[in-house]
Amino acid sequence: MSLFIQCFLESIENLKANGNFKLELVSPFCWILNPANARQFGGPRDVPVTVLALVHGDERCGVDVLNEFLRLILNGTIEPKFSVGIALGNVPAAMKNVRYRDQDLNRSFGTEKLSNSEDRRAKEIEQLLKRSMYLVDLHQTITRSDFPFFIFGYAERTAAFANLLCPDLPLVTFLSGQFSCHGKTTIDYMRSSGGTALTLEMGQIGFDRYQRDVGVLTLIRALNCVQQLTFGGASLVLNRSNFSNEIYTFAETIQADDSLAKLDDGWYNFRELSAGERLGTQSTGEIKAAQDGWMLFPKYSLNESARSLSTSKVTKVELGRILRRSSPEELPQDIC
Repeated sequence: MSLFIQCFLESIENLKANGNFKLELVSPFCWILNPANARQFGGPRDVPVTVLALVHGDERCGVDVLNEFLRLILNGTIEPKFSVGIALGNVPAAMKNVRYRDQDLNRSFGTEKLSNSEDRRAKEIEQLLKRSMYLVDLHQTITRSDFPFFIFGYAERTAAFANLLCPDLPLVTFLSGQFSCHGKTTIDYMRSSGGTALTLEMGQIGFDRYQRDVGVLTLIRALNCVQQLTFGGASLVLNRSNFSNEIYTFAETIQADDSLAKLDDGWYNFRELSAGERLGTQSTGEIKAAQDGWMLFPKYSLNESARSLSTSKVTKVELGRILRRSSPEELPQDIC
């Protein structure tokens, strides 16, 4: 991982030395890349799009994506016409090859707490996010995922942005509230503060050329889409009659009554399941699916903080989510 981060930092230095760009350091590991003669935007959101990687320290492929993205900018293959935010999330965790140090950074946004390293890091990243119109947050799944997908909190403009960006990728969305009861993610923070954000889940954790290529292509498309939206007169309108993405919505959170609960082996993202099918076990017996659907984010390792919470303030332990297929016509209107 250290070599990939070093490569990233070398690219940043090369951009600083390149007369075609100016770099603004917003906070540690958060920059704004300003092309020479780029159109400037007034107001608080003066960065049309930001790309973020490494929010989780063990999701390494996002750094590889950014390295290739910056290489293509440096050699002139990609020519941004406007300012682009570029950031790495949890570098100290990545250097230790762990997901996080004190708590999940992707549950640490939008709070006034500064009690640990992730709380403080979230505040630093927020300095860039609150200036960004659009965010693409690069992630990987812990367990197997056979194809990449977008995930976001539902709003019509976000669904329309995902469709404009990659009409061939599945969409996973939650229709109300935030992703987790334990705190705001980057997409929750952007959504609640008036921005538009997508998380791209590229595939299972590790370095993978296909995932890298998917990530780079998505970023190139993001630049093109934002160009259309900011300069080309395009608008984000959700056309339900001509919507090609597969849509999945949250149907159920798989919960257990005690911290000794565990899923059976073999569950992975988008594995199909049936109502009544056994999912795992807990001290009181089997855990079964309440409805038909597809598995999302199966959890096989409850960390110690989750286990301690399950025996004190929190009475349930989350083991995953069940998705249902939805049609464009089922998506609500004007959810903010």
